Parts: sequence; C-alpha cells; structure tokens
Amino acid sequence: MRARVEAYSCKHAGEDKKLAKTLEQQYVDLVSDVEYGGSFNSSPFGKLSDPGTRRLLINLICTMNATFPDYDFSTLRQDQFVQENTGMVVNSVNRNLNDIVTQYQPNFLEELWGAINSVISMRDSLVFSYVPDTDDGDPFSVPGAVWSFNHFFFNKTEKKIVFFTCTCVASRVQEFYGEEDMNENESYSSSEEEIYELEMEDDEM
Repeated sequence: MRARVEAYSCKHAGEDKKLAKTLEQQYVDLVSDVEYGGSFNSSPFGKLSDPGTRRLLINLICTMNATFPDYDFSTLRQDQFVQENTGMVVNSVNRNLNDIVTQYQPNFLEELWGAINSVISMRDSLVFSYVPDTDDGDPFSVPGAVWSFNHFFFNKTEKKIVFFTCTCVASRVQEFYGEEDMNENESYSSSEEEIYELEMEDDEM
C-alpha cells in the first residue's frame, strides 16, 4: 500500500500561475461557446460561468500537476471530479485502512486525521474526489490495484488544499512485477507541506 497526504497553497506562482491563466481563458471560451444549454456550463462545483467554480477546478488540476510532475492533468474534464460528504469520506478511508495499518500502528488513524485537521480545518472544508479514467496513462493506473482513492480537502478561507491519495496493491502482484516496475507509474514531488507518507505491504492481500 502506498499513500501520500500533502498540503498545498492555492496561491499560484511560476508555472502554476501560467497554467492557471491558460486554463481560465480556455474555460471562459468554452462557457461562451455553450452558454445556452451546453454541458461545459455545469460541473460538480457549480456553473463554469462562475469565476469561483473555475478557480476551484484550476486549483485541483494544479495540485495534481504539482504532486505528479511527470504527468499533465491540464486536460482533465470537470466531470472527472465529484463532491463528497466529509463524514462518508472519513468513514470510507478508515474502513479501507483499518485492517492494514492498525497491525503496524494501532493509533494511526487518529493521528492521521489529527495531523490533517491541524493543517486544514476539515469541518470548514469541502471534499472532492478525482475519478481516474480506466485507460493507462496516469499515476493511478497500477497493475493489480485492490482499491484506491484520491481525495481533496479544500478550505476556501484558508486557501489550502490537502490531497490524500492511496492505492492498495495485492502483495502477490508486487512480487510478480517487482518494486521497480511498480514504481514506474509513480512520480512524486516535494510540496509545501508533506503530512504523511506511508508505504506498506500487507501479506494477507
């Protein structure tokens, strides 16, 4: 199992700033073209005609580009993100991780959520999930994945995003492909603040 939890500022600089301007213009053009009934004008975040909606989508894309610099997520569609209920996300993450992490560190889940909440107020955050395409070509296309999730905790007031991504791969698949081959689809960069990095193997998977 491989997991990363990283915090990012929504203040753009350098290449992110250039990308944000480019995407903003693209979305404005799309909205203009389909202003009357077009599918581009709706999204899980609201209407793309709303500047705040466009900023949020751009922030999520920039976050993914920063986390995986070997991949370009600038062409992601708004329908590849869904808004989630915070409580349901926490319960789902706990359910997925409980049997694996508690055998290594019994209080891990409490410490994990405490660390996330110390960086970003979860109570005041919106939660979104990225739904990868089934085609290979992104860092989430891992052979033999049992389950995976990609959650964004977005706090508008604090202007922060916490990106929590985790993939569980059956140990027999890891043995077949080898550690180096499994890592070919992964590329991580340093972020503003790395909260947790966890890498485990579950012999029972």
